[in-house]
Amino acid sequence: MFTILLLNCACCAAYAATPKPNNGHKSSVTSGSNSTKPPSQMRAMVLLTGGIGTVQTPTGESPAVLDSAELFDTVSRSFIAAGHMATRRDRQAAAVLASGQVLIAGGVDTVLVPLIPSAGPAMPWILPSAEVFDPFTARFSPVAPMDSARDEATATLLLNGKVLVLGGGTDTAELYDPVSRKFSNTGSSPVSRYEQTATLLQNGKVLIAGGGSTEADLYDPATGQFVPTGSMKTNRVYDTATLLPNGEVLIAGGSIYARSPALSTTEIYDSATGTFIPGPEMTEPRAGHTLR
Repeated sequence: MFTILLLNCACCAAYAATPKPNNGHKSSVTSGSNSTKPPSQMRAMVLLTGGIGTVQTPTGESPAVLDSAELFDTVSRSFIAAGHMATRRDRQAAAVLASGQVLIAGGVDTVLVPLIPSAGPAMPWILPSAEVFDPFTARFSPVAPMDSARDEATATLLLNGKVLVLGGGTDTAELYDPVSRKFSNTGSSPVSRYEQTATLLQNGKVLIAGGGSTEADLYDPATGQFVPTGSMKTNRVYDTATLLPNGEVLIAGGSIYARSPALSTTEIYDSATGTFIPGPEMTEPRAGHTLR
């Protein structure tokens, strides 16, 4: 699974000025773009990183985890190559920082991930490394690694500018500080989670749900602790969690566990009472879907 994030690029003017080939191939990003472009020249871009694709080998095309990235320009409606990450990654976590840079952390570096019911962070194919994409220079740069390797973790930008990274086969959680470019440990979830959801609430706390348990937690950045809050009717992985305008959170679909049938049910978390209530059923079961 590759990551897709919406960000603003001040270097978009340089991208747009790059000559476009006439054969339909993507144009390359020019490095060293001018970061002093006025806000009027900034525009939204969509960053796609990693995932599984194909590479050319002596015997033909072969599946491979990618280190490449590209940008979708929302104005020209075209894709532009955006360099290469320091590490090949699939199933990584990513978050747009307050600066506009993008944190990319963890994931796996192999296509043939063994079918282990509960893969832990000690598995050699799971990555502890992290890096940052700078939209002003269109370059990736490594940062200090996480203490724990993580596969399909979540990365949530907090109101204080730090990023909460958790799950991915472990009960530990870490905070990324964009100033020091380092991770530090912060609390532990009551259960080891994998493919959970993490939703920033209006009060600045983070709702952690699913990923191995029906019990949900609230992470409080002020204390660095996880506190139980309500219980879903069903454990869910590969589901979605969306903050609604009224402060509630819609939990939709997913599966009870990896590779089980998809669910059509939904649940709604009431942040005022700390409880889950049944939501309406979707028209068909969905897992691994998107919801915005």
